[in-house]
Amino acid sequence: MSEGWIKLHRSISDNWLWNDKPFTRGQAFVDLLLNVNHADKKVLVNGQLIEVKAGEKITSLNALAERYGWTIKKVRNFLELLEKDQMIERKRAQHYTLIKVLNYGVYQAQGLEKGHTKGTQKAHKGHTKGKQRATNKNEKNEKNERNIITSERARENKRTTFMQSCPDVIMTDEQVESLLEKLSLEEFDTYFENLQKYINDGHKVHNCYQTILEWAERDRQI
Repeated sequence: MSEGWIKLHRSISDNWLWNDKPFTRGQAFVDLLLNVNHADKKVLVNGQLIEVKAGEKITSLNALAERYGWTIKKVRNFLELLEKDQMIERKRAQHYTLIKVLNYGVYQAQGLEKGHTKGTQKAHKGHTKGKQRATNKNEKNEKNERNIITSERARENKRTTFMQSCPDVIMTDEQVESLLEKLSLEEFDTYFENLQKYINDGHKVHNCYQTILEWAERDRQI
């Protein structure tokens, strides 16, 4: 029953049924297969040119959490499970995560090796159209990757600004990440701005993290 293969077009990831959240773990892995690069390309990140090969994808925990409808912690645990089972490899950088699907070529080429020689001419005929779709898909992926990197920079800037605005209060990266798990970026902005104003008005805040949690609970956000 596990032999054989089916064709699954990448456009399924745009379908309302596919995007019903939260994702299952199986759906999340297939989603990775659908969205990794199918051809090598180069991406400019922080002034450095990074080669993203076929079967690889630049993303972030926050981006995957939003896409899957999961918490950041669940995404991290999921990726760790895939790594332990030797299904993916990860390369973590300051502003992004590079995910590599291991044996990506097997997922793509196995069906062609099992008896589709009769369809070679037909496949070749559709190659030109497929190549154009692939180009458009790569352009879309590159735009998404730029948005992810920009979003990660924005989050990092928020952390830096936070520490500068609250020099007498310590908030760890884990506490910031915890808030970003519990709140949307828009909600975090709102509470952050309110906290700044609260401090500027002369109020003493001994624990910014706990203060934001209390405000969110009061507003029934958590």
